Amino acid sequence: KNKATDSMANENATVRQRRVPTRRQLIRRRLSKDGVFCMEGGLLRYAENVTSQDGEDGIIRRIFELLPPPPAPNTRCCVDIGAWDGRHLSNTYSLLLSGWRGILVEADGVRCRAISELHSGNSNVVAVNAKVTCGPEGACHITSLLETSAPPVDFDLLNVDVDGIDYWIVHDALAAAYRPKLLVVEFNPTMPNDLVYIPPRSDEDVQRHGASLAALVEMVAGWDYCLVECTMFNAFFLHRSVLPYVLDVAVP
Repeated sequence: KNKATDSMANENATVRQRRVPTRRQLIRRRLSKDGVFCMEGGLLRYAENVTSQDGEDGIIRRIFELLPPPPAPNTRCCVDIGAWDGRHLSNTYSLLLSGWRGILVEADGVRCRAISELHSGNSNVVAVNAKVTCGPEGACHITSLLETSAPPVDFDLLNVDVDGIDYWIVHDALAAAYRPKLLVVEFNPTMPNDLVYIPPRSDEDVQRHGASLAALVEMVAGWDYCLVECTMFNAFFLHRSVLPYVLDVAVP
């Protein structure tokens, strides 16, 4: 059990302040004097968009260039929760074009069919029409979806962008002993870095306030993940088992 998050059945939001970790200060989102987001320093030097929004494609590509190669060609695997149509603002589309295996989960039926059409003929890509839940385990709970799609326990990338319960999806995947090498998780950039905001554990659509960055940092640290970069909306966490391969680049 992750001691950092004892509110597993919490139906109310958790809000508190915490001291910003030193590592967060080292790789904080770069802001120029006029407050404009700057794509420079750390892994942001490799920011590039194929279909991503804020350079995530290039950052992900560079991270996996630095990590040891997989045991066999074309065996990298990503799980994308909230995949939209598979291309629009996607952090995984370019990976799938390069031979990755992909499990793309999308709640909207029309968009999920678009994913299937986009990757028709590619047996490495599976489109799953499901609204991932964070309540009691069922067919659409993240653990059930992972068990059904059967990625390796230490698959390469978990990308989560569902505009709300991203925190709980990641929490439950890690609690079920999945250990992706890289987590890319959307956070709420309107919240200050010293604020811990954990959204309610609820599948209701009435709230769309994603977790604060500090809440995600605190939660995933309990499973040995470390923040290595941020874009405007996404945080990148590496498992400590592979962190040394990227550390010098992430914090020059």
